[in-house]
Amino acid sequence: MMRTELQISYRLFPYERRFLKREISALGGKVLKLERPDTLVSNLDPAIASQLTYIRWINDGNFRQVFTEQAKRETKAKGTQDTRYGPHGLHEFKGKFNPQTPRSLILQNYGRWNKGLPILDPFMGSGTTLIEARHLGFLSEGIELNPLAVLISRAKLDWEKEPEVASIDHHDAVASTPCEIDIASHDYLKKWFPPQTLCEILKLRTYFNHFPEPERRIAEVILSNRLRDYSWQDPGDLRIRRRSTIPQQQSLISAFITNFNHSLECRKNWVRGRHTDLKISSVCHNGNSTNMEQRRGRGTIAGTVCSPPYATALPYIDTYRLSLVVLNLIKPNEINGFEQTLIGARDIDRLDHELFDERQGTLPRECKDFINGLLRKTDGDTDAGFRKRALPFALARYFFEMSRVFDELRQVEEPGSPNLWVIGTNRTRLLEREIIIPTPQLLGHLARAAGFKHVRFERLDAYGRYNIHSKNSIRSETLLSFDG
Repeated sequence: MMRTELQISYRLFPYERRFLKREISALGGKVLKLERPDTLVSNLDPAIASQLTYIRWINDGNFRQVFTEQAKRETKAKGTQDTRYGPHGLHEFKGKFNPQTPRSLILQNYGRWNKGLPILDPFMGSGTTLIEARHLGFLSEGIELNPLAVLISRAKLDWEKEPEVASIDHHDAVASTPCEIDIASHDYLKKWFPPQTLCEILKLRTYFNHFPEPERRIAEVILSNRLRDYSWQDPGDLRIRRRSTIPQQQSLISAFITNFNHSLECRKNWVRGRHTDLKISSVCHNGNSTNMEQRRGRGTIAGTVCSPPYATALPYIDTYRLSLVVLNLIKPNEINGFEQTLIGARDIDRLDHELFDERQGTLPRECKDFINGLLRKTDGDTDAGFRKRALPFALARYFFEMSRVFDELRQVEEPGSPNLWVIGTNRTRLLEREIIIPTPQLLGHLARAAGFKHVRFERLDAYGRYNIHSKNSIRSETLLSFDG
């Protein structure tokens, strides 16, 4: 029997060790022996073992250390795994997957995917699942309503291609004429950027027009990643609140040029390493998964891997409103209304009150019972503020919209397709008691009601994916899995 030594060399959470063993099993092997806490012995062929996510290097049988494909992509030598390798470091988008998670979920179900069909992420965010699926040789698609997230996803896919420019020059950017923008956008941005910084932003937008399209998208995303540092918006706050001072630093144009040219060098090294087969199709759809009209005619999917929004999601539009306006993806007067179109939005309006009973009537009993119980508690809590009083109505909208997503998936999935969702809970306080919002379990009831089978839950150890955690979040997540 073949004996291949697998060296972890990372500090793994218990659930990551479980994931590793499942990967080995899915690839046709088994763990023969645990030599040391960070060393396994398996019967996998070294060439197959090189696909594993949580292994740093393997002994190829000739006492030679061979790095796994994943380790070659990462840059950190030891300790925790690198989560910003390759295109994943292009933008610090809040709430994104650690890339190892979707990669491992795909590998754990290696034999269950129909490789002729795409793996779908119905809540694409910044495209992490699409990148990892392509690395493993799978077709992929993503659906996302936030236009900035769609831009980032497309830029990350472009990033893996051979660069079309060698470098960019500081002088050319400075010499550009500031672009013209509509009065409302200009007046809005004047409130959040010093005059010199705003002038530099508008010069860069003109400068980007000379770039080939893939490079322009990447340039816009790199600019977006720096905007908050140069604005009056507090970078440490998810909401858009003003800070008293902006730290002294190099000019925005200089910082952008440095970041862009560094990214070019990283891209060249990435391409030389041949980390991606660009013939593998990855498609980003700008739309809403409650109605998958945008992918009609594309056939069925192989299943889903995603991190859906929490029951009261991060304020994605509010957090990135400066980038959205700077890149002309949204007008200032559209910001608040657009935020409410995202699944999991916290704010409610008159329509949410009017449709409350109708939406409730479509939900499974467990969802209705929880929401109505919460409504009774908010009514009985004289100290509850407007946000807490809005919560039952926001939850009714959230679960109603998620039920529509499940119905859509039933229409596009092949029977038996795996669905692997990483989702967290929320919490609030009412009547001096902590209330847990068991989002994964309630989504499981929605999945069953839509006709999905084998609904399962697995608690995952806390993993700081969000960098900034709300005081009402819980630092743990759940893997919700179900079959088409």
